[in-house]
Amino acid sequence: MTNPQPKLSPIPKSGGGLIDRKLYMLLEDWRVVVDGFIITVPAGRITDFASVPRCIQWLLSDRAVYSNASIIHDWLYFSGEHDHETCDAVFHEALKEMDGAGWFDRTVMFLALLLFGGAAYRRHRKLGHPNKNQNVF
Repeated sequence: MTNPQPKLSPIPKSGGGLIDRKLYMLLEDWRVVVDGFIITVPAGRITDFASVPRCIQWLLSDRAVYSNASIIHDWLYFSGEHDHETCDAVFHEALKEMDGAGWFDRTVMFLALLLFGGAAYRRHRKLGHPNKNQNVF
């Protein structure tokens, strides 16, 4: 099954231009299937794609950094519907299935999640996020 591409719009900063972090808003619900998981990311979600530490950005292709897998991963962390390990495994598979990222990019991104992703996941769990349509990443 081929997954549809998300419909995204850049979020302009006040005064014109785009903000430095390249934020985008999902314009409509985006339903995908990755590794048997059916995932619906709701319209209105904001993503910064992959929050890659600067020390490893130079290693990665744009395909890995600005990936559909990152949008899915942001939502999975936020929603709390799966544990941290499952979210990261789905991200790894989505990089391959949806974004065509090569072995090297997938491995570096996955290792970065192992080192840095746990803190973001715990932050989302601590906040609880009772409103799942909240526009934070």
